[in-house]
Amino acid sequence: MNRKKTQSELDALLKSESQQTIRRVVNSLPEESLSLSWRSDLNERLHKVRPQSRWRGRVARGWKPALGLALAGCLATLIAIRPGVQAPQKSHQIEASLVSTYTDSANVDDLIGPGLAVHEVNDTTRSSDSSTQWTESDLTNL
Repeated sequence: MNRKKTQSELDALLKSESQQTIRRVVNSLPEESLSLSWRSDLNERLHKVRPQSRWRGRVARGWKPALGLALAGCLATLIAIRPGVQAPQKSHQIEASLVSTYTDSANVDDLIGPGLAVHEVNDTTRSSDSSTQWTESDLTNL
């Protein structure tokens, strides 16, 4: 109830003759855009005047050193706890794996190839196909 009463009193005051005169004077003023330099100067002055909390000032001054310390800690951790380098395997294990690889490839060649090892194949086993050596007399005899 009190709020409605104060609202109606404010409306009555705004509609008074003195307020109407001020409204006309302000409306008759020319529109001017403010320059950017003036706005920049105003922002700088407001920034100097505005109080800043202690906590915010400490955070603003301390975040770069804290970030540097955190980064240095991460690097130190990575250096201290790096993955262990695997010891080289014994030479006999390498030799055994090479021999088994050769044996496997030789067995595959025997199964997939002509059934002969590479050293078993020579020119005598590679005979030419007899069907390509026919003559015309052989054809007439048929």
